Amino acid sequence: MEEVLKKHFGFTDFTLKKLNGYENRNYLLASAGVKYIFKTYHYDEELYDIVQAQNKALLHLQKTPNNQFPKPIQFDNGQYLQTIDIDGQATLCRLLSFLEGDFAAEINRDSNYLASFGTFLANTNLKLQFFKDYAIRSRTFEWDLQHFLLNKAFVQDIADPSQCKIVEYFFDQFEEKVLPVIPSLRKQVIHNDANEWNVLTKDGEVSGMIDFGDLVYAPLINELGVALAYVCYDTENLLEDAAHVLTAYHKALPLEEQEVELLYYLIAARLCTSAIQAAHSRVRDPGNQYATSSESKAWTCLQKWMTINPVDANNRFRYAIDLGVLEKTNMQKEE
Repeated sequence: MEEVLKKHFGFTDFTLKKLNGYENRNYLLASAGVKYIFKTYHYDEELYDIVQAQNKALLHLQKTPNNQFPKPIQFDNGQYLQTIDIDGQATLCRLLSFLEGDFAAEINRDSNYLASFGTFLANTNLKLQFFKDYAIRSRTFEWDLQHFLLNKAFVQDIADPSQCKIVEYFFDQFEEKVLPVIPSLRKQVIHNDANEWNVLTKDGEVSGMIDFGDLVYAPLINELGVALAYVCYDTENLLEDAAHVLTAYHKALPLEEQEVELLYYLIAARLCTSAIQAAHSRVRDPGNQYATSSESKAWTCLQKWMTINPVDANNRFRYAIDLGVLEKTNMQKEE
């Protein structure tokens, strides 16, 4: 590893520290007072195109001032991604700038933070509106909410039958409420993983975002479905905190009525995905604690989410963006 950094980037005196990772290996590199993130992946042709697209998206976002997103660093040959033999194995390698800031997970996420999060997320989506890439557009995987039903293949890895019933209920709801309208929703490239460990803050407000590994071309509202699922993880005021984010997001990037009506089910779908994938990771790789670190939070939140009437949630979300509140008698009550 050290030889790669010396040969291809010209580093001589540096330190390297391994960080947590899900599907790839991440390292904190420090040299001459400057920090970087060095990322490696087992070589795969399709993955090569995906990681290349991530670099392109980050370069696209560099038009944004104030160092809000990681910047890809060129190898000595001018490329941003290379396949290098490391310990006899073909390995994809890339280097990114390091962003300073406190993780959102480590601060008090009050209403001021939630509003700044909504604004930041909307502005990020606005910047990505015109970003195009064939690899992202053709990508299909379980963490993309429009393909939520792919997670059915892993329900068998959930040990608790009562938990299985929860995810099966939300699979049914997704098929009935979300799947039929996906073709009519506006789509674009989205970050797709705005969780509390990918959002950076300064003085209590969002200052940056990292980890673009889950980029997808998907319905825009899915960005909020994902983000609000993580907002709900650590709060007793699920709807109120989600509403703070919605209000700020809507001011910067107005939402459509049809999109808001799907949020209850999209939030549930992301929580289910997180729980299912954690259970699957435990079966596939029992030693990977990072992959299952948020599992208990997901189940706790899902159990709370089951107690919320979808009509009440929709009304609260509508109120947050100044849409008229619907009467319950005009909508089918969910049990």
